[in-house]
Amino acid sequence: LDLLQQWQAADRLSHSRLVLVTTGAVAAHDTETVRDLAAGAAWGLVRSAQSENPDRFVLLDLDGADAADTLRSLLPDLPGLLGGGDAQFAVREGTALVGRLERLTTAPGLLAPAGTPWRLDTTGKGSLDNLILA
Repeated sequence: LDLLQQWQAADRLSHSRLVLVTTGAVAAHDTETVRDLAAGAAWGLVRSAQSENPDRFVLLDLDGADAADTLRSLLPDLPGLLGGGDAQFAVREGTALVGRLERLTTAPGLLAPAGTPWRLDTTGKGSLDNLILA
């Protein structure tokens, strides 16, 4: 936190972005797990700083498959990535990924019946997919 605050306060860096490069800090696919919890916590800290200081911090997570070579190969493309307005990237197998929200469609079975008493129940613990109307 102190390092981020010092960087933010430095006048000579006022028009620069700080890029935090991590490996295994985020899960970019539902089949992945976070491999470095400390790096994941650093992502959380910098995400908070991003909300207070837009356009000053960038998060870049590499997949760990020869991270140094991945970073070197990505450097020529970095200005284009940063120019797109995104500030959080995960690079997997040489491809830069960004998070996007997608509209969720409701399954017809979860619509509450009109005029009939109902309650929300579950068929099992651990997932919202297990919710049912009973």
